[in-house]
Amino acid sequence: MADPYFPVDMTEMAAHRNFYDIEEDRIAFDDAIVESMWLNHPQGCLGFRMETKEGTLVYATDNEPGHPVFDKNVRKLAEGADVLIYDAQYLPEEYEAKKRGWGHSHWREAINIVMESGAKELIMFHHDPDHSDECIDNIVKTARDHYPKVRAAQEGMEIQL
Repeated sequence: MADPYFPVDMTEMAAHRNFYDIEEDRIAFDDAIVESMWLNHPQGCLGFRMETKEGTLVYATDNEPGHPVFDKNVRKLAEGADVLIYDAQYLPEEYEAKKRGWGHSHWREAINIVMESGAKELIMFHHDPDHSDECIDNIVKTARDHYPKVRAAQEGMEIQL
């Protein structure tokens, strides 16, 4: 929430906020269990697995593939989940050509993770702002050639477990 990553100072936000430092953990509260694990991002990032009696949702954004520990972490979080929301910011060719080290992934790695983890549905998230809606639609169509239950995250989306 500070320069150069975010241009709005926290004093300009009127909401009441509480901040907690968390690490990798597995915490039970109410009727849910939340597990957190580190992902691969230059500034650090945690992925989250939320388990309830209704189902399991995994949120793993800001994760770059290629590091054995973090690759294992994201697959462990996603294991058997009902829904995996995963960073698929780049096209594979964009990633290979000029986006390595930026802390983000591509749709092909998202497919690899969902297939290897046994997650039931993939929602690709963290769309590149330079990609048009048509580009995102084409990514989803191509991804479905590899795994049938794929959607792109979109504004206002609601997920029922």
